This record gives sequence, C-alpha cells and structure tokens, in this order.
Amino acid sequence: MTGPARSGPAGGPGGSPGEGCSRASSSGATRYERSVRWWLNAYPRRWRVTYGDDLVATALELAVPGRRRFGVREGLALARAGWALRRRERPPWRVRVRVVLLGAPGVEDRVVHRAWLVDRALSPWLRLPGHLAFFGSIALLNVHAGLRGGSFVFHVVAAAVTLLAVVGPCVVPTWGRRASRAAWRALFPDEPPPPTIAPSPRPAPAHRPRDRGFGAR
Repeated sequence: MTGPARSGPAGGPGGSPGEGCSRASSSGATRYERSVRWWLNAYPRRWRVTYGDDLVATALELAVPGRRRFGVREGLALARAGWALRRRERPPWRVRVRVVLLGAPGVEDRVVHRAWLVDRALSPWLRLPGHLAFFGSIALLNVHAGLRGGSFVFHVVAAAVTLLAVVGPCVVPTWGRRASRAAWRALFPDEPPPPTIAPSPRPAPAHRPRDRGFGAR
C-alpha cells in the first residue's frame, strides 16, 4: 500500500517542478537586480531615489532569461553616464570651497546649484573628502604633538577618535542619517529634511490594562 505523499524539495516527491523553477528564477532575478543597483551607485542618491526603480524595472524586462548579473559593458556605460551627470551638476570650485569651509551657501547658490547641495546633504561619502582634509589635519597634529614629547597615548587616542567621527557616518547608517539631517539643516534651514534621512518612527508603547486589584469589578 502506498502511503500519502510527503512534501519534499522542489522537483522531488510531493514537490512541484514548476515551483522549483519559479524559485530559481526569482533568485536569479534578485541577484540581477542587486547587480543593476550596484552599478547605479555611480548616480547621485537623489537621482537613484527618483528614477532608480524605473531603470531597474526596465533592465529586468530587457534581461536575457537565465542571466544572473548585469553585463560589464552595460554596467560601465551606466557608470559613465552617472559620473557624467555628477560632473555636469558640480558647481565651480569657489562654491565648493565656500560650502566646505563655511558650511552654508549663499541664497543664489541654493537655487543655481541645488542639485549638488542636495546630493551633498544626503550622502556622507560626498562630505567625507572635505571632512578628511580638515579633521585629518587635526589628527596629524595630535600625533605630531605626541611624538614631540607630549602624552603620546592621549594624542594618538584623540587622533583615532577624530578620524572615527569623520568616517563613522559613512559606515553606520543611523549615524549617517543623523549627520545628513544636520547637514540638511545647515544647507536648507527653511526646509524639512526628506524622508530618506528622516528619523525612524519609534514604536508606540504597548497598552497595558490597569490592574484594579483583587476583587475589583
């Protein structure tokens, strides 16, 4: 007597071959989508938030069945287009120096070079070179002071903390969003920060019924 069929892996007894094929194709599509999004990092974050999903959907529709990664040739073309967009939107060096050193652009700069300012506020990586140039010099001065006869351990620890404060927002997402909100308030004091860097909503506390005591009605 044959017993009831057991549920097994896809393609085996009790499994559906179609289910296994769809699962494999879904995994391939996910890997392909991650590959496309990796190449899209060449574009500014503002552009990716606005148009990234549409471009990824188009790439998935045009992808050859069974392909797991975005082609290198297509990826390089995408990267070149993204960097070309960044170069076109980059303001003159005088505006960049003023924003890096003073942290607050002029009223006209906020209008003419808004795209670049928005990208700088949203991305800690775009702020990293300017921060490294300033705070890296402070870290080197700390190390030099320690080598010249001061408290070496103290100055080395101070230099390490300084560099950590500069690099931390680039590698810790929560820290990066907090730093981006501060940069947004400095660049656009009259505008609220966009949802991409807004703080995560805190869960509401669970409501607990009041204990009325023993024998309470």
